[in-house]
Amino acid sequence: MKVTNKITQILKHELALLLFLTASCAFYFNPEPVSATTYFGSGPDPLGFIWFLNWRVFSAQHHLPFFFTYFANAPAGTDLSWTTNVLSLGLLTAPLTAKFGAFAVYNGLMLAAPALACWGAYLAAFELTEDYLAALTAGLLFGFSSYMLGQLLDHLNLCFIFAVPFCLWACIAAAKHGWGAWRLGAWLGLGLAFQFGVSQEIFASLVMFAAIAVVVLHILHRAGRSMLRRLLPGMALGLGLSLVLISPLIWDMLRHYADAGRNVAAAKNYSTDLLGFVIPTPIDWLGGNLFKPATKIFQGNYAEEGAYIGLPLLVLLASLVWRNRADPRFSVPGAFAVAAAILSLGPYAHALGHEMSTAPWIVAFKLPFLKSMLPMRFMLYAWLAIAVLLATWLAAPGRKYPRYAALAFCLLFLTPSRAYDRNWTRLTTPAMLTDRGIPPDSRILVLPEYFNEMGYQYESGMNFTLAAQGYLSGGLPDPFAKWPLYRTIFREKYQPYIPMVDPHMLAAFLATYQVQYVVLTGSATDFADSQTQSAELAALLQQAGWTAVRTDADARLYRPAPPQAVPDAAEIEAYMHVQRPENRARAIDYETYWVRSIRSLAHLAGLNAQSLLDIYVAHAHPPLPVSAIEGELW
Repeated sequence: MKVTNKITQILKHELALLLFLTASCAFYFNPEPVSATTYFGSGPDPLGFIWFLNWRVFSAQHHLPFFFTYFANAPAGTDLSWTTNVLSLGLLTAPLTAKFGAFAVYNGLMLAAPALACWGAYLAAFELTEDYLAALTAGLLFGFSSYMLGQLLDHLNLCFIFAVPFCLWACIAAAKHGWGAWRLGAWLGLGLAFQFGVSQEIFASLVMFAAIAVVVLHILHRAGRSMLRRLLPGMALGLGLSLVLISPLIWDMLRHYADAGRNVAAAKNYSTDLLGFVIPTPIDWLGGNLFKPATKIFQGNYAEEGAYIGLPLLVLLASLVWRNRADPRFSVPGAFAVAAAILSLGPYAHALGHEMSTAPWIVAFKLPFLKSMLPMRFMLYAWLAIAVLLATWLAAPGRKYPRYAALAFCLLFLTPSRAYDRNWTRLTTPAMLTDRGIPPDSRILVLPEYFNEMGYQYESGMNFTLAAQGYLSGGLPDPFAKWPLYRTIFREKYQPYIPMVDPHMLAAFLATYQVQYVVLTGSATDFADSQTQSAELAALLQQAGWTAVRTDADARLYRPAPPQAVPDAAEIEAYMHVQRPENRARAIDYETYWVRSIRSLAHLAGLNAQSLLDIYVAHAHPPLPVSAIEGELW
């Protein structure tokens, strides 16, 4: 009988996983025909994850380092230990990547991520309540929470978080069934090590919030303190085991700790807005577009807005915790969720984007390693606590239909927008990058794009290396970013200032890093339009001594003619002190404004404009760049 019950329970768990996978595919699967280069997500990050999945196979086949590559940011190369390299997923799926390609494997992982998150929360809730329907509901709530819906836009490493609820399940099972320290330590060690390989940030925040959970349990669950003392050795053992398993990656991270700051966004720019808990974003169907003028000024972006709970669900949660405040089953997850939500406010509390005051996270956000965690993402733990709390409520004795009806009404406000569920993008790679028209192992630069180049490189079969570019992490890479022209040619925000780039500096930049080819992407009509960025870059390259050797409908290929001489150290140092094009343009705009204002005032007052301008030029600070505006105003 005991064996039969065990088999029945396993089958029920497998059925739950199947239901979650079906829900995920039904909601997210692309109904349109999918090409070999169509991927789930938008923005630049998915192509980076696709590149990383392929790198595990490619580096093994060619005996290259796992944690370093010269294929991006050549000739300096890129250390991969502080990047979102999804090592665990890359290793586990390497045979599939070799067989089906990185695009297919990435899409499968993205579709599986919400289902596995659902299943992890379901296992934890079922272990706690033994109520199948309540656990299924908790799983769906967690796997399709605001946090998950946002991260599913483009962050594989932040939505593949099955290990988080899995570790909770292991702790609940250990407490319930009397596991020994070694058994609990083994499960936790595997779960933590896997999560570290997916996202070091989630690993660090998981350890931190586990410590917070221990404190909350100790304070609010006096009867459970003996049980907590029994679990602590296993938890410590699990952490130690995980550190042993991931020690090679940790060692490499410590060796390259100086690279960390360049890859980490500012915590204050990714903190939950005080109104973010009750105001929906465009990801949400009900009211998302209505409140878009407000939510667009929140910190971060819509992918990071995981705090929206909705006013009805907040009221329900508050009433449940208050009415059952003496019951640790409600007070513990309630207090934990509040703690996570408060910490998600970051170092400074904001309301509609305006800084209001300091917040508790200010104590930690400048400390080593902790500063690498973005507070918005702490809502992952709040949502897990909310799911467990609601499962406990749904499983409690009494009439259940009114509870499910009330919860269904609350969840109506969390329904995702249909504009965001079919989030598929197709990568179109210029033919000249894939037809072997560029010799193997060439060092190239792809302009004016700064994100698709990783997809282009993968599609080429890793046929070329990328000079001074390669979007595998945040920040501006050394030593290339020290050049005043770097942001102007690589960042869309600054590309309007391309005409102000010194062609001699560009020639020196390309020669210094031994760039052999430059690929300008865009249609043929774009090249005929002098206003487009591609046309401006084409003119700049020609002035720098580069000529077009191939023109396709979607790209143009340039080579230096004749080969450029590498500048010496003194020339390079001189270029480092040149004003950035965008800064120079702003200075000219500033001075132009004053020149125009002086001439207008002189005209109105009947004064000699030239005399006033001479006085202004003599006292202007910084000096007026007369030559830059002479043709226009003087």
